[in-house]
Amino acid sequence: PRRSSTRPIPPPHLEVPALPAPVFRTLSNGLIAAALPMPGESAHMRVRLKAGAAHDPKGREGTALLTARLLTAGSAPGPAETLADRQVRLVSSALQSGEAFANREFIEISATLFPDAIADASRVLARAITEPVFDDAALARTKRGLAAVKTTRSNNSRWRADRGAFEALYAADQRYGRPPEGTAESLAAISREDVTAFHRVHYRPERVVVVVAGAIDPVAALTEIERAFGTWRPAAAPPTAPAAITAGTRGAPAAGAQPTRVHIPLDKVQASLTVALPGISRDSDDFAALSALNYLLGETGYAGRLGEVLVDTGISYSVYATFWADRGAGPVLITTDAVRSREAADLIVRTLDSFARNGVTEAELREAKGYLLGRLLFRFESPQAATATLAEVGYFAERTPASAEASGLSALRAFARRVLALTVDNLNRAARKYYDPSRAAIVIAGR
Repeated sequence: PRRSSTRPIPPPHLEVPALPAPVFRTLSNGLIAAALPMPGESAHMRVRLKAGAAHDPKGREGTALLTARLLTAGSAPGPAETLADRQVRLVSSALQSGEAFANREFIEISATLFPDAIADASRVLARAITEPVFDDAALARTKRGLAAVKTTRSNNSRWRADRGAFEALYAADQRYGRPPEGTAESLAAISREDVTAFHRVHYRPERVVVVVAGAIDPVAALTEIERAFGTWRPAAAPPTAPAAITAGTRGAPAAGAQPTRVHIPLDKVQASLTVALPGISRDSDDFAALSALNYLLGETGYAGRLGEVLVDTGISYSVYATFWADRGAGPVLITTDAVRSREAADLIVRTLDSFARNGVTEAELREAKGYLLGRLLFRFESPQAATATLAEVGYFAERTPASAEASGLSALRAFARRVLALTVDNLNRAARKYYDPSRAAIVIAGR
């Protein structure tokens, strides 16, 4: 009989993965464009504009979303109707996304299309973005639509819990503490002149990224994008830099401090629970460490430390750990739905405390590294995933004439190198810093 070996299996070799090679181009007006050829028959285009709700004027909350909605749904025929004959399907984050962080720093318009429609899609989207027609009737109609969405979501426990977490974590006068959809009072106050002024100041080519991926010729696709957007010149001076967003409002907790607890009563047997903690901005030195910790905590929804205490015990079907790092310090969010929501909240708090006190092992560190490096490849598994990745790279790129072309995906490779350099001490220090449960806000929406 064959004897089994007692020799240990060597650990896998971890290295920076081989990433695709998109073509980047910075236009003369500062707009960044990118294209990536991929196998298949279709393509996906994405336009990211740094004109989200974080830039709303005070007292005019909702201006950014109204402006974005008017671009694609304000007048008839709009871009969607115009492109329908070319089998182009448009999606706007300002119309459809209800995620907690969506539309705060930027808005997106994306298009699923066949490669021969890239020229038409570029032209129609460029006109909608650069030459919008704002009229009072369309604005009133769009206001009603935005108010209706907010009313509909007011009974959605997940939406209420996530929004409540932002309100608990950030001061009302901070950009992340204000409602992207606005309030009844702020929407009523917004005029056509407000929308026009917002567009004039914030819709500028150097604040825009246009990317396309799929069955394309990348040079030809970039030529069409440049033809459509290259003549765009800003109509106003650039906006002043916004005030910095701090990670939470309560500062360092006092000894023995307890998490803030908020209950939003809804007639839901299974409540939605969000635990929010102060997080980081994308340029933080702790970004790689917190990415690794987030995976170990429970990024996949069913595993990790949180999965062990909530999913494996039957308290919840899934629990997700996420963190939002943009130009401002976004939050760490832990979300789940559970009938025994208060028990789930207590278990999450105890898990965070244990993570902060006891840290991680070498085996967990290696597991997290392998996951993060492998995930870089999955970010190019489809044209939609690829455009999201390329838009992110362009969005965070330095805006110099040759930066996008020179950098390509260097930011992702730099992240991979930072992941490879992580140590147990790095992760344990970050766990103590960011997983302090006394700084948490616990929001339960339901009974």
